[in-house]
Amino acid sequence: MTNSTCQASRRCAIFQKTMAAHGIDRCVIVTGSFRAGTSFVCSLLAANGMPGISDERFGKLTTIFRNPDEDFQNQLDQIFMSATDGLFVTKIMWPHRNALAQHMGFDRAESVKLAAMFPRARWINIVRRDKVGQAISFWKAKATNQWQQVKSDQPAPDPDYDFDRIRACYVELSAHDMLWQDFHALAGTEVHHILYEDFVEQVATDLPPLLSWLDDHRLPSGPIKTTSALKKQRNAHSEAMRERFLEDLYRTGF
Repeated sequence: MTNSTCQASRRCAIFQKTMAAHGIDRCVIVTGSFRAGTSFVCSLLAANGMPGISDERFGKLTTIFRNPDEDFQNQLDQIFMSATDGLFVTKIMWPHRNALAQHMGFDRAESVKLAAMFPRARWINIVRRDKVGQAISFWKAKATNQWQQVKSDQPAPDPDYDFDRIRACYVELSAHDMLWQDFHALAGTEVHHILYEDFVEQVATDLPPLLSWLDDHRLPSGPIKTTSALKKQRNAHSEAMRERFLEDLYRTGF
């Protein structure tokens, strides 16, 4: 047995033991790329029996130093203590999935093993059609560190236009979407796909069947809530950036 195989075996045992210690028997996991509308969808899920699902819990995994297995278990303990009545909910972005896979010792071919670590998991994958708008939103969030805005918040000052960084965001987000599609296909996950632009326009008709599909993977929450406290951050400056970016693409060829 190789060292990597031994590590994977130990980490799997630690993962399962820690989940069991917190009584976790079912999961809801939201995946997608940054600025794809995951926060909007998660805000509605949180209001309908999945509190805390907006938290990117595996983004808290840190590099393990002195006592690798012990440190890994302690970090998992902090992550899984959020579970309520056996239900664990989280949002996972691609870099967080990658970090978890590396901690577990899983490569691409073992995607099915990684997915299987989450018992009775329902996966929701969100994609945004407008990739240019998403890239601009991602760049603005990184430049201002304002990732969400509720309706009472003041918007952050708009950042300066930066063609190279917006283009890099476009490439990164497109890659993350492709990788999530690949992961779900390889892992054979039970996944519900959401196209953000369609969902946001027809929440009242699309949310109830999604909640019905989730079934017992949510806590009692009363009547269905179809409104979110989050505010769209796209503004006239975003549109101006979009036009300038497209003009620059025509000039550079990409």
